[in-house]
Amino acid sequence: MKRIYSSIALYKVILFTIGFSSVFAQDILQTQNQQDKRRAGNVLRQAQRQVRPEVLYLTHEQETEVLKYIKAAYPDRAERLIKWKDLRPEAYKNALSKAFREMRFMEALKERNPERYARVSEEKLLESQSRELAQRYRQSDDDAEKERLRKEMEDLLNKLFDYRQVNRQDEMDRLEKKLAELKEANQERLEKKSEIVERRLRELLGQKKGMEW
Repeated sequence: MKRIYSSIALYKVILFTIGFSSVFAQDILQTQNQQDKRRAGNVLRQAQRQVRPEVLYLTHEQETEVLKYIKAAYPDRAERLIKWKDLRPEAYKNALSKAFREMRFMEALKERNPERYARVSEEKLLESQSRELAQRYRQSDDDAEKERLRKEMEDLLNKLFDYRQVNRQDEMDRLEKKLAELKEANQERLEKKSEIVERRLRELLGQKKGMEW
């Protein structure tokens, strides 16, 4: 009975932690015996697939919210996407799922890093404008108009390139910082090798961490 209760409790803990950190969930698994670890690992993998399916089933309110986001971020795509709702329902659902995840990412980015959020938002807007100009260029039969649109696109793409370079540098700086933290953590593990090996050995042998009175 105790083992059954332990497994159910572990199941609930893993489901709760998936939305926050898979690494944290894996840390929980390290404290269980081999049988519980296998069972919990299966639960974790199944729950991860359920938590993030390829196509999200949005509520009416969420659909309205994400369509508003698309109109603001991708005005050149919004009208076409709305037509897909009846003509290509599966493509419509896929597009909304992708946009919904992106919208949530941008909301988190705005709170975490407002400066980068502003750059990424501007980059998306410029990308949308470049596609719109390209479409107008292809549809035009006027040479003077096409030359004007081409020059406008060139100026816009130069500006877009600069935004992307700043965002790329920002991402590289973040990765370099993360790499430095990982190197530091790895060095600390090397220095504590004996302690880590001894602790794992005691776990495998079912021994207690310390001597009891």
